[in-house]
Amino acid sequence: MPRETSSLRGVTFQGIPIRALEFYEGLEADNSRTYWTRQQGVYNDSVRAPLQAIADAVEAEFGTAKLFRPHRDVRFSADKSPYKTHQGLVVGKPPGLGYYVQISADGLAVGGGFHATSPAQTAAWRAAVDAPGTGGEIARLVTAATAAGAEVRGDQVKTAPRGYAVDHPRIELIRRHELMLIEQLGAPDWLETPAAVDEIADRWRRLSPLITMLDAILSAVPPPTGHHAPTTRVR
Repeated sequence: MPRETSSLRGVTFQGIPIRALEFYEGLEADNSRTYWTRQQGVYNDSVRAPLQAIADAVEAEFGTAKLFRPHRDVRFSADKSPYKTHQGLVVGKPPGLGYYVQISADGLAVGGGFHATSPAQTAAWRAAVDAPGTGGEIARLVTAATAAGAEVRGDQVKTAPRGYAVDHPRIELIRRHELMLIEQLGAPDWLETPAAVDEIADRWRRLSPLITMLDAILSAVPPPTGHHAPTTRVR
């Protein structure tokens, strides 16, 4: 049963309306300024406001929260659709590391991990996975997350990276440039209730040991200057 109240309610949060999913269904069908202008009140009330309330509620425990912009950067893209068909919120240590929540036509997605901002970060990640101590613990935490319903995401190479054996016991993790663990939840019965913020936070807490390890691995690697947080949709 969903909880009736939220233990994190330092702000007014009443849940994420189903209308938010319907807004993105419409945007996928008509990604135009005309649609956006006509439906902007729905976006403000049903998408942006609930996610901002979640951000305000969780920052004290999980770190700085940032809502991504709804507009796409189309400068170098053949697809000139002006708007993202999802709204993402990242929480944690920038750049690229922390917890994530997203609303789209597919519903709610929750997870965490890191998006590689440089080859040096990928190299540090692979070295940690290769090492028996840290690698074994990372593998255990990833296995626990997938058993709880998360999916392993992130760019990867097709074969073993240079310097690693194809029969390495953790080669599936070593192949990855980065690591995201995402649970696609759809529209659970608690989505429109204040309990949604607790449900999200509970999933983040389960990922906290892995996020802490990733922080230790990546914190010594300086990101490249001028990095911008990723805005690709989680599916």
